[in-house]
Amino acid sequence: MTKEDCSVDIVRDFASLSLQRSDKFTQALESINFTIFNSVHNLGYYMWNEEGDIKNLTEVTCEDIITRLTLDAQPPLAVDSRVLNKNIQQFKMTLDPQEFDSSFPHASTYLPCLYAAKEKGLDLSTIDFVFGGSTLDFLATKSTSKDKFIVTKIPGTKIALVVKYDPYVIDYSDPSSQFKRLVQGKKYEDKYNGESFEHLHVIDIGGFKVLFSSQADAIDKNGSTVDVKTSIPNWWNTTIAFQMISNGSVSLYHAERLPKKFGHTLLNVSVLDLQTVMRNGVADSVKKQKRNWRAQIGVKERRTRIKELEHNVLSSLILLKKNMNSGKYENEAGTSQVLSIIFDEDGKMELNPRGIEIGDLFPSSDVMDDLLSKTETD
Repeated sequence: MTKEDCSVDIVRDFASLSLQRSDKFTQALESINFTIFNSVHNLGYYMWNEEGDIKNLTEVTCEDIITRLTLDAQPPLAVDSRVLNKNIQQFKMTLDPQEFDSSFPHASTYLPCLYAAKEKGLDLSTIDFVFGGSTLDFLATKSTSKDKFIVTKIPGTKIALVVKYDPYVIDYSDPSSQFKRLVQGKKYEDKYNGESFEHLHVIDIGGFKVLFSSQADAIDKNGSTVDVKTSIPNWWNTTIAFQMISNGSVSLYHAERLPKKFGHTLLNVSVLDLQTVMRNGVADSVKKQKRNWRAQIGVKERRTRIKELEHNVLSSLILLKKNMNSGKYENEAGTSQVLSIIFDEDGKMELNPRGIEIGDLFPSSDVMDDLLSKTETD
């Protein structure tokens, strides 16, 4: 990323670090043997402040969005894993719940990432898709999960939004959140302060420009995004590797822990690079196809599976873009409509009405127009 890629005031302090981060991620992408991914723009991070009263999106104003955003923010620096391993202890299982549902401002809608990207210098007219953190794996594996992923036309743009939509309640007192705080240099028992960080970057996928906006838990000394997980690796398949690509991570902090009945004791913290996570994930994906978890997977089988995953992503993007161009994501009145993306057992994509409105995803058209048509310097 160069100074021309985003506004001068945002880049001034972070240009050198952003360049290092871009180089590291580009090198990581090249190491995983996929041919369709090309890192185009690294737009850095922004912080979203979740504090404040819950609002219906129809009530959200431009001020509600702008005042919660810090465009030049950086996620916390990840603590060295050797330091973490010297402080092995049991997770705090008696913390009071810190539960929030996915209503505004705890779910920021998808407008802030677009506004932040525009303010950082991205020409939104060059973007074909906006993806969340789990979209890539969904398309690559043609997951048959029902009614969780949606596609719609972002109002006022020619961009298709393809994301997971599965409203939930998050508890920031759970072991996973506790470990993230530990990696960030905080204490297990610290309360969530309402600050979340997102990483914005653009990847060219087979000729389509995709803007990714994904949670960034921490960064390493080079400024590269660090992913943080406590789940069991046997469950990962390619999910975590594609999440790492989506949030621009070159490394993963993984906590090995005992089960809940043993108090979720943290046993060991390891740091894995993207190449290792993807290699293991692709091998597990082949084992799943074979229905044989003890199978020995060779290089040839991994490369064949990678080509399959690439084909699935690219063919999905071609179909989604074709439907975009044909007006599939708008109703007769020209209003954006939300459709579920479903893959059947044969991998065929189906698009069906989801039963939610565009107003469940974005504020009013006036707010959208104001934030996406003007810059802070206008």
